[in-house]
Amino acid sequence: MNSSDKFVVWTSAPVPHAFVLHKLSGVELHFQLVKGVPRLEGFPTDATHSVDPDYPNEIVTMDAFRSPHLITLISSALKDFLVNKSIIELEFLPVTIINHKNNPVGDYFILHPVHPIDCMDIQASEAKPHVAVPKNIGEIKRIVLLDDRVELDRQVFKIKGLYREIIVSKALAEEIDAAGFTGVSWTNLRDYSHN
Repeated sequence: MNSSDKFVVWTSAPVPHAFVLHKLSGVELHFQLVKGVPRLEGFPTDATHSVDPDYPNEIVTMDAFRSPHLITLISSALKDFLVNKSIIELEFLPVTIINHKNNPVGDYFILHPVHPIDCMDIQASEAKPHVAVPKNIGEIKRIVLLDDRVELDRQVFKIKGLYREIIVSKALAEEIDAAGFTGVSWTNLRDYSHN
């Protein structure tokens, strides 16, 4: 099986009336969270994420949220599930979600794969450089991985240059689904595109 068939992109599944995230506060250097720079050491204990005031009737929590900051927040339950899998190169950075009444609604964690892998077949993926940041991928028709670049033990990772997405092994994705976690869905690498 080709590496591209062994992995999926972590995407969001809509849940009726779920919170819409707005702003991450108390965390400097947000770009490091997108680029997979290790942040566990010295990460603030009082980081918060607000919900969007334009959606006051959206008040349901989920196990996974996509933030406008291009990060993914997961619940304590999903974090514990993943910790038990002993996944390498993966940090869990604590963030409290604050609701519309300025009250905490639960402890969440930024799902933070570190040390992105330089593993994309640029030509087969029909990837084009980002206009403003040429080292990053702008447009892409699909994700095709180079088989010899993905370590066998990497279950969750980011691709160098395509930092906005988290890649997950299909086996782990199936386990997450079977456990019933909410707010999570998957896209096959060959079905993924971005303009």
